[in-house]
Amino acid sequence: MYSIPGYVDFELKGDTISIIDHLTKNVIEVNASNKKELFSIYNSGSIAIRTDLEKFLFQHGVLDEKVKLAAKVNGKLESLSSKLNVTIMVTELCNFNCKYCYERKNPKAMSDEMMRSIVNFVSKQVEEDKQLKAINVVWIGGEPLLEKTKILKYGKMLKDLAESHGLKHSAEISTNGYFLDEEVFGELLSVGIRKYYIALDGKTHDYLRPLITGEGTSKAIFRNLIAIKRHYGKTEDFEIEIINNILENNRDFIWYDKLKILIGDTEHFVFTVKTIDQLRKDYDAQSTANIVKRNKLLKEHYDYLEFIHMRTDRKSSSEYGLCKAGLKNGFVFRCDGLVVKCNSCLSYDFNNVGLIGYDDIKIDAEKNNKWIHKIDHESCISCKNVLKCGYNSCPKTRFNSQKCINFSRRNYETI
Repeated sequence: MYSIPGYVDFELKGDTISIIDHLTKNVIEVNASNKKELFSIYNSGSIAIRTDLEKFLFQHGVLDEKVKLAAKVNGKLESLSSKLNVTIMVTELCNFNCKYCYERKNPKAMSDEMMRSIVNFVSKQVEEDKQLKAINVVWIGGEPLLEKTKILKYGKMLKDLAESHGLKHSAEISTNGYFLDEEVFGELLSVGIRKYYIALDGKTHDYLRPLITGEGTSKAIFRNLIAIKRHYGKTEDFEIEIINNILENNRDFIWYDKLKILIGDTEHFVFTVKTIDQLRKDYDAQSTANIVKRNKLLKEHYDYLEFIHMRTDRKSSSEYGLCKAGLKNGFVFRCDGLVVKCNSCLSYDFNNVGLIGYDDIKIDAEKNNKWIHKIDHESCISCKNVLKCGYNSCPKTRFNSQKCINFSRRNYETI
């Protein structure tokens, strides 16, 4: 049986139908007179390649046997491991007391010995894996800027290591933004950190994300962002992703008007919306009804952001929407010496895939392989979410769930 995969989309434009392959990014067109046959193939498949339309679709790779389509997707997923993703939890300590935080606040920080082991590990991977083309470093906490000195020292070492081997280097940091004044921002830029993630939770921000002493934090963050925009907005290449974590039934769209006035009139800022329940440890166990309700609320927020011409991440398909934990070369290095795949399920044994030693880092290949993204069932290839579904894009669900609750097939009966 030959099928059109779920990652293929259709768009009717006058007398033509555009056929969009989201895996290869290719677009082909057929005459709208083929509409009935095209959607019959999409909905029911083809026993053999016989008609001119079937031959055309087969020739362009959008009609094939499911096993071959799955192999094509798995091949593309495997190719994403040409980037070494190094996430460093440089400290577990934080100066905030966020109401929804799932991370521990232990007074631990990454030692210099452990940091040197990470640098040595990256160097060894670069020497041994000739398929590597890039290194991406992500700094997280706790609040990582509490260990700014280590970030600057070892961030430079990792940047120099990548460049000395002719590899592309990129770096990111997830920070609460409280210490990110214009001077610190300039220092981080110097070690290649060009992507920043900062939460600003609307009018509830100071309630949800206060200092550990209880004071609000939004004024300091806004002051820093405005200074960064003023001093670096016209001279440096960077992106700051502002994340608005919203409570159930939150429809405070006036908040976005404020953001628009203060920082939203530049391409350096992009805006993301998440519901607080997405940060819970049992997120993947929610009912389908709750997911539908949540997605409807998120759509309202994104619609408003785009109505006032704010950049959003809604249409982003970076890395096919996949989590770094699902890639062979994606690792999180914790300051307690453990190497894990996911930084949001730290208390689970299945998450531990290695240990940081004083001179070397040991990775358990068998445990690591269980996390790797792949199409496990041929039926997945028919799903419209096959490239970035909640089941496959969050690999920890393989350990917590035996079924996919997000399978969906587009209905083109009425296009």
